[in-house]
Amino acid sequence: MRGFEQDPNGRTSRRLFVFAVVSSVAVVALASVLITSVFISAPGTSLGWPHPRAKTPSGRVLTVAIVRTPGGPAEWRTYARAIKKMSDATGRPMRVRYLQDRREIVELMRTREVDAGFLCTNCYLDLADAGVSLVAVPRIAGENRDAAVLVVRGTSPYTSLKDLTGHRVGVIDPSSLAGYTYLYWLAASERVDVARSLVVVRGESEEQNIRALLVGDVEAVVVNRSQLAPWKQANLRVVSCSPEYGMPPFVTGPTVDTETRMEMKEALLSMPASAEQPHSVVEGFSEAAAGDYEFAQELAKFSRSSKGAR
Repeated sequence: MRGFEQDPNGRTSRRLFVFAVVSSVAVVALASVLITSVFISAPGTSLGWPHPRAKTPSGRVLTVAIVRTPGGPAEWRTYARAIKKMSDATGRPMRVRYLQDRREIVELMRTREVDAGFLCTNCYLDLADAGVSLVAVPRIAGENRDAAVLVVRGTSPYTSLKDLTGHRVGVIDPSSLAGYTYLYWLAASERVDVARSLVVVRGESEEQNIRALLVGDVEAVVVNRSQLAPWKQANLRVVSCSPEYGMPPFVTGPTVDTETRMEMKEALLSMPASAEQPHSVVEGFSEAAAGDYEFAQELAKFSRSSKGAR
């Protein structure tokens, strides 16, 4: 596991590396507990939403991957509930597979080892030629569209990317469009030489980078706008925002038949916010359309070019 990189004195790197390890272990452990608590329930067990009596489970077990949890790690129970609701609605038993490496899902869906999943946007675009179908997207704080943003602290004096010359900017893995590629796309648009002008600091997740920003370990971060929802908004300020594009979607692969896919879609679109999770920022799910991802496709194309630095 990589911690933060490219800190000149190394102290920030070591401190945040330890934090990253502890945070990652905690998130995986929490996810395992939540998913297990949901899926050991008897078929049709209510989790707080009204729905018709569940179908009797039958047929091949569907493997559903969780690659992204838009809204942050605290939303694990929301996505576990969503999968439980789809299992009840379709009568199909579902196995959950959590993937920390975003790129792994592309291969698993191409080889049909995974049937469906909550994907990151870039993974969905990479699978566009693999017969995947858009099903739904999460609705977060009233929005069903996302954007890439450059963010500073609320009290920061910086108002543009150029103002950050000589300062640290947090990114994540290069496979992330909003959490990495957007920095280089924005820099190219504003004629900023990233290598010469900025200290790029790589973290393990957007959540970790936002924490690093708030404690002063970096001066700015690039993240998905949807990831800001759980945080106190007065502490953050958006300096630059990309054109909007679709939220990270839930998709099914070619192994899921049309009837099952439509039942899964109906289950998601009818899922209300949970009264048991009053602080959840996921308010439900909305329709998804391939045309919503035009700017994300532009970022993906830029990422593959020589300008999309790795």
